[in-house]
Amino acid sequence: MKNLTATGLRLIAIWALLQALGYIQFLPVYFTDQYQNVNAAGLGMLIVFLIYITAAAILFFKAPAIAIKMSGNFEEPQLQINNYQKFTAILFAAVGLLIFFNALETFSYSVGNIYNDRAMNPQAPNRLFREIRILLFGGGIQIILGAGLFVGGKKIANWWHNFRNWT
Repeated sequence: MKNLTATGLRLIAIWALLQALGYIQFLPVYFTDQYQNVNAAGLGMLIVFLIYITAAAILFFKAPAIAIKMSGNFEEPQLQINNYQKFTAILFAAVGLLIFFNALETFSYSVGNIYNDRAMNPQAPNRLFREIRILLFGGGIQIILGAGLFVGGKKIANWWHNFRNWT
């Protein structure tokens, strides 16, 4: 189970790296004379890029240590999943990471738009401010949900297993 968990974490790390590659197009601005013209949205994209790269590195290189924390350190049979409760915990944790990293993009986009709109015209009421706040609220909920699934994967899997046996 530990090897399967480490493999899953490394796959998520590769996914996070691929997500970070989408933000590489914004990096040259920070090394040119146009850096002074970068607004809050541009800085938000840099922060998201750094979060993706950091998460990818941690998940890829620390996958065995994280896998031991997630699934326990015990001898396992050869590629045989005989404990579906632990497998379900790993799946919940993996889905939690996917939701969390997808939510970072939505959340940072909303924060960047709020700062950008306020900087452009601080006195005028913004008609898009409500929609941006809704996106911000949705991104925050997704971040909480993703972190909750990742951190509480074992408890959710235990509940799921008990619920399936009850019905």
